[in-house]
Amino acid sequence: MSTKERIQQYIEYKGITIYRLELDAGLSKGYWAKTKSISADTAMKISVVYGDISAEWLLRGDGDMIKSYDLEEKPNKYDLIGETIPLYNAEASAGIGMMRLDNEYIVGSLNVPFARKGDIAITAIGNSMTPVINSGDTLVVRQRNNWHDYIDLGEMHVIVTTEDVFVKVVSENTDKRITLHSYNESFNDFSISKELITGIFKLIGVVGQKSGGSQIINL
Repeated sequence: MSTKERIQQYIEYKGITIYRLELDAGLSKGYWAKTKSISADTAMKISVVYGDISAEWLLRGDGDMIKSYDLEEKPNKYDLIGETIPLYNAEASAGIGMMRLDNEYIVGSLNVPFARKGDIAITAIGNSMTPVINSGDTLVVRQRNNWHDYIDLGEMHVIVTTEDVFVKVVSENTDKRITLHSYNESFNDFSISKELITGIFKLIGVVGQKSGGSQIINL
């Protein structure tokens, strides 16, 4: 089964029309009818828009269509209440940045309906993840303490290393390295050693800077 056929299976299961798919995923009108095969980039954008679809199933046909959550990520009733989380003067980018999470670097707070206690907000810089994330967007992230054992492939994370901070899709995970992917096709994939990683945060949502105000997107 091709990626396009799997997307078709998903939208039929969810009752989503082709028009709605094109609109939600930022695809041009008529894209679905004219395209025979779906690129990995487009498939990952769709997996971001529809957060319950398993990226591994979508890209490779592995596992179940609907995402299963590990114990750390499983949603519960308290997610509906939301939290006021700290906004840090910490940047995440395509290759330059810093991650300072001491109290002295808190510059504000943000009320997010889908946030949990312990989540934080930081600011993205650079354009490697456009059009999903733009420079200046505020990222809501959740620390993954068990990243050594489990990383959601095909989903966006903030990866903190001894030298840099990256916002990327984790596209491959081996015993010693992970491969990072950008949505912007001008940026090449690259891999980094796990020995350099000091922390990984899963991207939970984006506060996008839109004309007329901000838009909160729950990923």
